[in-house]
Amino acid sequence: MWRLIIVWDWCRQKRSGIIESFCLRRRRRRHNHPPADPHREADQRPSASLGVVARHSPSRSSPFTFSAAHPKPFTTCRQPFVASSQTQSPNMPPIRSSRNRKPPPDGFEDIEDTLLEFSNKLKDAENASHEGKKKHEMVWPVFQITHQRSKYIYDLYYEKEAISKQLYEWLLKNNYADKNLIAKWKKQGYEKLCCLRCIQTKETNFNSTCICRVPRKQLKEDQVIQCVNCGCRGCGSSD
Repeated sequence: MWRLIIVWDWCRQKRSGIIESFCLRRRRRRHNHPPADPHREADQRPSASLGVVARHSPSRSSPFTFSAAHPKPFTTCRQPFVASSQTQSPNMPPIRSSRNRKPPPDGFEDIEDTLLEFSNKLKDAENASHEGKKKHEMVWPVFQITHQRSKYIYDLYYEKEAISKQLYEWLLKNNYADKNLIAKWKKQGYEKLCCLRCIQTKETNFNSTCICRVPRKQLKEDQVIQCVNCGCRGCGSSD
């Protein structure tokens, strides 16, 4: 009998402790999230730009709290979007398309066929089979065709003076030629430079230029050289 009394008393104490903890949690929840006051519903300030509603907050740090606004009801009516100056923001860049693209300068029609041949050669070189080639040999044709096209545009402007400055700058801007490589050709000692990777000493093991930059006079007679980057066999200025 006394055992039943002890068990019953323990259960009563346990039950009272659970009830007290539940009430304490409920008080804390009410303190952190007080119920909505009907008198403050009129103070809601909707913000159309941010899609939020500002309400008065009982906290001292911030007088307002923000909550998401109610979304608009879904409608099945759809209207076609028409881009105009009113719908486009003034800070957005203009939308470029084939209609508002500026035509090339005068004289482009004379060299357009030659540039088209270079672009077709590049596509064929990229789609060619790589069977039996080493990993570094796969990009050699691409480097060589790009060098030929840049040299063609360089000779037209600087050597033959067959194109205008406006057309030359337009070709560089549209990536018809490598402007960094052409900038090196203007300097003394780099008139026959094959590619920029051959003079980047930070990418080599001994911080030196490629072997194709060594003049042939300093090489052995029977020594055959070939650049690993683009397959060049010698581009020294004195050769």
